[in-house]
Amino acid sequence: MEQSTVLKRGAASAAILVVVAAGWKVVSFFRALLREVYERKQVSRLEDVISLEQLDILARASNVNLRRSAEQLLLERVMRNTGSLRQLLRWCLCGDEEEVMKAATVLCVLVKSVDLRNHPWERPFLWTLGQMLVNSFNQTRAYTKQAKDRTITDQIRKLTTCALFEIVCDSSPKKEILCRDFPEIVSCILELALSTSCKEASRYGLFLTHQMAIHDVLRDQLVEAGGIKKVAQTLIQNQGDPMLQRLSLQIVVLFAAILDIDSKVTLRTVAKEKTITPIVVCLKSDDTECVYWAVVLVHEFAINDVCKDEICEVYGLLRSLAQCLAASESSQQRLVLRVICFLGLKNDGFKSEVLHCTDLITRLPVCYASGDGDVVHWSLVLTHDLAMAGRCATQKLLECCPQIFPGLISVTGHEDRAVRRLLAETIGFFCCDEHNLLKIVDSGVLKTVLQYAVSGDVELVFWAGAMLLNLAMTSDDIKLEILKAGGLSVIMELAIGEHDNPQISPMAAKALAMLGFTDKPLVVSTACDSDNARVKINEKIYHLNKPGLNILIWNTLTSDSASQLHYQVKNVWDFKDLNIKLPSKPADEGNLVIVVIRGKHAQAYLKALKDLMLFSEISAGNKQGRFELQGDEMCVIISTLLASGLVSVSHMAKDTTINMDFEFPYNDVVNHRVAEIVVVPVIKVLFSTPPESPISKVTVRHYHWCLPLCD
Repeated sequence: MEQSTVLKRGAASAAILVVVAAGWKVVSFFRALLREVYERKQVSRLEDVISLEQLDILARASNVNLRRSAEQLLLERVMRNTGSLRQLLRWCLCGDEEEVMKAATVLCVLVKSVDLRNHPWERPFLWTLGQMLVNSFNQTRAYTKQAKDRTITDQIRKLTTCALFEIVCDSSPKKEILCRDFPEIVSCILELALSTSCKEASRYGLFLTHQMAIHDVLRDQLVEAGGIKKVAQTLIQNQGDPMLQRLSLQIVVLFAAILDIDSKVTLRTVAKEKTITPIVVCLKSDDTECVYWAVVLVHEFAINDVCKDEICEVYGLLRSLAQCLAASESSQQRLVLRVICFLGLKNDGFKSEVLHCTDLITRLPVCYASGDGDVVHWSLVLTHDLAMAGRCATQKLLECCPQIFPGLISVTGHEDRAVRRLLAETIGFFCCDEHNLLKIVDSGVLKTVLQYAVSGDVELVFWAGAMLLNLAMTSDDIKLEILKAGGLSVIMELAIGEHDNPQISPMAAKALAMLGFTDKPLVVSTACDSDNARVKINEKIYHLNKPGLNILIWNTLTSDSASQLHYQVKNVWDFKDLNIKLPSKPADEGNLVIVVIRGKHAQAYLKALKDLMLFSEISAGNKQGRFELQGDEMCVIISTLLASGLVSVSHMAKDTTINMDFEFPYNDVVNHRVAEIVVVPVIKVLFSTPPESPISKVTVRHYHWCLPLCD
């Protein structure tokens, strides 16, 4: 009982302490707040005590911080004095031009030094500045007393436009209010932008013009006031000043984008002011934004077919475009590529210059690898248009940039269908030049061609068939490369398949016929010893290292391994259960079968194959001991698979170490596969159906395509 009483007293004491601590914090907070308010009032009183004369002295002090504080204090005092501000605005519109200049100076300082956003005096300041600028262009009516010094007018204009720019910059409502209250101010600003008497006034005039041009509502007023012609003149006037040229270029581009006005009319108006050369020269500027807007404007001229010849005649154009292409981002690269493509339309002379611009051509493979789809597309369009010029063009492209074809191959799997079609056509143009075909094939083009041949896209299949025909009609080296790449299977499918384009099957049939005339052999190389066994076919190596019976079935259509079989038993009596079977489908007939027997029980494996092998008169050799192996001998058998599942042996070698090369006539291999898969089935169907049958008509068409193969 006593213990619980003690605990209750302790809890009560703790609660009292917490309440006292919280109360103390609240009291401390209010004390600090009252102290801060008191100090602010004291500072405010101290500031008010300082006289204007003292502020004038402090504003001229040598200490920078003291001087700035005095100036800020003076400005804040002025902005709090409503009477002074009213007097200042009346002073700005008095009839004495010299006094107006003084008032304009004070007003400009206030506008630049004080944040006027949502300030009560913002609108009066804006109206007064607009009236002052209009008055400066009508001095005889606005001023009762004009200054003798003509530079005072320029000073008023400079100060006024500077202050106006500070107020209306990036504020659409204020710009609309200014132009609504003073409709004539647009003409004044344009005239001021062309002024040569005061550079600063001209600069701010162009700034204001730019602010109006980026606002859709006011852009039409600029055009009505002759803004297109005057801005074009500023482009010439401000040569050497990248910032002002950048603004002029951007304004012209905005004018060309007005929907209600024909872009061609706008661009012709700009070109009449002899601006073509200055625009192209801007491509060499060190200012990246100036370069960008110059590219955009040249692009507008090119796509609208305005002054293209004049642009092409400017000296150094292609070199400048090549530099822009190399030093810019994707947004600018796509524009540069489009400019070159459009300038080259129906202009063979310009295309010839492009072909001789090494800096430009060597940049194309980089564009092919871009992550921007538009850059890839237009770089392919440019390559396509250049290659379409003929053999000389394709040769020049390969001479200037040997990496152009590996770059093209890298675009093979692009997701954009239009890009793939462009690539197919471009490769087709290159394949028309037989002098470069071997170089093109070495770059890996066959992989792309064969991939497009089975793509299902009619256009891609057509160009793939045309390229395969062109390649097949050249040297035996290229025919061999087609066969190594598995082209026989693809071309056979094209020859017997149904296509929307009737030209595909005849081209494929002709290509098959040409492949049947190759003099190159199909070489099978073997290298076997006690540790390893390697078979090399068409530069591809297959390892058959496992002990026992190894069978490699090599598909002569796809030029690749169809399957690898391995048999191994631990004891001699297990051979009775060894069931060796080879694929016996009709499509497998004609494939190569390479058998390698090594290790323990080698002779037993060889005898197990006895019933599967057929020997011709050439391969029969010595029948005595044909299935006998001595000691550690191994055996390699090279044969051809028959439809029955048996193999026709072409060569058999037995030794402790075997290194040999065996050659099949590739033309026999091709003709045999084509005859068994294409020609014979077509003839059988043809003679097994009535002439009036629909299937007979289709078969006759196939037979007509396959006539060259029958020969």
